[in-house]
Amino acid sequence: MAYDIPPLRYAMDALEPHISAEALRHHHEVIHRGYLDGLNALLEAHPEASRETVEDLLRGLDDIPGPVRQQAAHLAGGHANHQFLWKILGPQTSLVPVGALAAAIDAAYGSFDGFKSAFAVAALALPTEGWAFLSLGKPRTGDLEIVVLPGNGSVLPIAKPGILICDLWDHMGHATRADWLDAFWQVVDWEVGEYRYQGLREGVANL
Repeated sequence: MAYDIPPLRYAMDALEPHISAEALRHHHEVIHRGYLDGLNALLEAHPEASRETVEDLLRGLDDIPGPVRQQAAHLAGGHANHQFLWKILGPQTSLVPVGALAAAIDAAYGSFDGFKSAFAVAALALPTEGWAFLSLGKPRTGDLEIVVLPGNGSVLPIAKPGILICDLWDHMGHATRADWLDAFWQVVDWEVGEYRYQGLREGVANL
């Protein structure tokens, strides 16, 4: 089956000045679309690899025929990670975590600043392009873990459900990865993060 990109829930200029409308449009309509088109073409040529959702595909990579598994993982990871990114970004109602997620971050990292520092250290240590996540260390627990994966690595095959995600590929128009990380915290929708944290602890699917 063919997958598609859901529309953004905010206007293209809603994240300015931290992400320009031009950068967001390029990332959403060109980069993400490129992964999606490539994935749909691959699945049309290899229908045996198709699954109901891209999440199902990534969780079941071992069941995909070997000759197409690596390409499917790359394209599906690019599509799924971008879908996740558009959910977690948004105009902020709070500059800091809220609710149970805030308490969990404080317990795990000492403070929000401690978490941001640990996240930056892990993200900047990755020598290639990739993605950084705040995840549950194990499904349906409250334990937090920072996970950094190269390429289009996904947390779905390793069963570490994602609460937050940060793109470490092209810095969203910023000069350096460090500059992008600074801007990233200005466009995280912490209400969505709290919703995901609570839902993942309860085992809710399709967040």
